[in-house]
Amino acid sequence: MSTASLQSVIRVDDPGLESATRDRALALDAWLGDAAPLPWAELKRAWRLPPPESSPVRDLWSFFLVATEAARLATGGHGGSPVPVIEALVHDPIEACEPVQLPGGGSISLPCDHRVIRSDLRTVAHPGISGFVLSGLPRAAVSESAREHVAEALSLVASASPELLGLVQYHCGAVGLLGVEPGLESDTCVSLTSKLIPGIVYVTRVPPILMAESIVHESAHLCLACHERRVALYVDSTRRVMTPLRPDPRPISGLMHQVWVLTHLTRLYRALLASPSEAVARNLRPVQKRLALHEDGLEQGVAALAAAGDGLTPDGMLLVEALGAAAEAR
Repeated sequence: MSTASLQSVIRVDDPGLESATRDRALALDAWLGDAAPLPWAELKRAWRLPPPESSPVRDLWSFFLVATEAARLATGGHGGSPVPVIEALVHDPIEACEPVQLPGGGSISLPCDHRVIRSDLRTVAHPGISGFVLSGLPRAAVSESAREHVAEALSLVASASPELLGLVQYHCGAVGLLGVEPGLESDTCVSLTSKLIPGIVYVTRVPPILMAESIVHESAHLCLACHERRVALYVDSTRRVMTPLRPDPRPISGLMHQVWVLTHLTRLYRALLASPSEAVARNLRPVQKRLALHEDGLEQGVAALAAAGDGLTPDGMLLVEALGAAAEAR
């Protein structure tokens, strides 16, 4: 039996990949519409929220941020009614800086700091950011050079790999630039996504090559999260296993995400090294070191997934086989 390719298991531009995520958006919209019909309708108009029934999932990040916040707070201490939360948000929409144009068409939003972004960031646990407080950057802090870093990073992805640019185009609708308190060491990068909020990646301001890595990294997470909502990959999603690159035991889904992401990052760095990019030429040794690091992590991760095979469904094992085959292809 031939091993399935990654493209045959998860096609990143498959409209069906969005189905379960869209169903969740429609369920949130219906619940809020029933619980607070007039305030919710007013908020959607004031915020210009994209309609969940017809918008690409990548563009629903603002919808999910506000709808999830309203539902979370309503069910967690407001007597089951989202009305007070929605009314407080109606006149406080998210601001955004001028979007960054994607090579080949489309754009990526740059949302500024907001209470719903800070709330989303508090749901993300990661040992590398323990003790730090994350927030979005206010408009005044998003300089033109920061926008240029994002634009240059997207150009690097486009010139290196049309396939990886497609991953970003299909799954990333917004890049939220992060503020971190206390401050991080120079060139230290924090990037993350929330499983509850599709379409948005968060990243600290870093040089374009690391920015390109971070955007591809987090877009890959968003893609696999969509697939997980559609297909059962794990026998027991709460089972924890030790994984490469992280000191803490992680849910088996975390290991799957790690290997999936590293597959895309090794592809990115191999493509960057084969590209005529001047930025890569100026940073040749660091780029080669990043590729070696990711290749090593991928090899270890595939082995760890194979050892945890009894925790995977047949669909999960099919994905692992495809990841293993992709790791062996050079």
